[in-house]
Amino acid sequence: MSSPINHRFVWSALAAASIAYCAAVLLFVATSPTVRIASLPGDYVEFGDEGSQLDGVMILSTDGLGPCSGNTPEPGDVLISLAGERTRTFVDLARAVRGLRDRRIQPGATLVAGENPSELPEFREATSEVSLVEIDQQGKLAKVTLLREGIDEPIVGWVPLQPQSLAGLIWSIAWFVLQAGVVLVVAIAYWHRPFDPALRTFLAVSMVAMCAFVAGSHWWAIAAHVPFLMIFVTTSLLLPAALLNFFLVYPVPRRWLTQRPQLALGAVYFLPVVACCVSATGIATASWLSFDSGGNPLGTVVKSFGATIIRGFLPWLRAGTLAYLVLAAIYFVISIAILVRTDREYRDRREHPQIRSILWAAIAAALPLSYALVRAMLDPVGIAYGGARHLCCWPACCSSPPTPLASFAIA
Repeated sequence: MSSPINHRFVWSALAAASIAYCAAVLLFVATSPTVRIASLPGDYVEFGDEGSQLDGVMILSTDGLGPCSGNTPEPGDVLISLAGERTRTFVDLARAVRGLRDRRIQPGATLVAGENPSELPEFREATSEVSLVEIDQQGKLAKVTLLREGIDEPIVGWVPLQPQSLAGLIWSIAWFVLQAGVVLVVAIAYWHRPFDPALRTFLAVSMVAMCAFVAGSHWWAIAAHVPFLMIFVTTSLLLPAALLNFFLVYPVPRRWLTQRPQLALGAVYFLPVVACCVSATGIATASWLSFDSGGNPLGTVVKSFGATIIRGFLPWLRAGTLAYLVLAAIYFVISIAILVRTDREYRDRREHPQIRSILWAAIAAALPLSYALVRAMLDPVGIAYGGARHLCCWPACCSSPPTPLASFAIA
């Protein structure tokens, strides 16, 4: 058996790392611009032969888009390029948006207040090399090249670089502060009780829930940041299993779990671990296939070929995401069923009130979970870009014991 001192340091380090990760994500998101052009993996349109310049991602929403210059992007348009970067796939779009964070203005691309880049000959053509301008007292604008139904040739517009949604950041920061407090308290408790399986599992649930919600609330902003994305996907996929694991050991481990722990935990974690491996492989492959060739002809050919592979993979990713939502809901229902049975059978006067409070919180959390599932089917763009965040947060803010349950509903 491992030393309890080793357990303490490992789990304390994991708790500190989870808090640091969430703080880093929030800092990254708060300092990253956005163009308010929404698309989803798998939504692309291709014209002509493979590798044609007339292909790109489908624009599904432009909610919150500020005043544009020239042609304003509209839902249904095909985005061919953003700020001079080709957007053949969603991965390309995410990379282009991330690149705007540290992009510098080219010499001669700074305009005085009142000037319109779409009216200047050197900027308005699709072939112009200038793709990012800055207007005094107005901010930066990025060039977009679009295909629009009924128009044979690509059209050009300029979209403003805008900050991330303030309301979304406030929700995330509020959740982070509350959940980080829970993680710290549970980590301190575990330091004094390192052999308590329920406490250890509760700490794991609290950490993965915090990482899954904070990063998941801004997934489009970190989609091109591979380390952030990897951790987000892993914690989100493991959260349903971790929650079920917690109720299998709380308040005491089930008899059949203690008799065959490897078989029981293997059954709980098998599908989530497989999903983590598949997702990590897909993310790493997509990142490698969409690398910046720097204009190298061979690299451009490889990137075009990679875009074809990514296009074939992304629709499966979307389908797998919806399928995993259903699996997560099944895990959640099983967790509630176990909690109901625990409430009926366990009569310890000290812990029974806490079990009852968690049960009621689970029932409350089931409402936003059901709403999120239905909306994910009917309005994937709205739910993907944080449309249900404000409705999913309230159960978590009511009290700390049900926090992991509410976290699961949100993630």
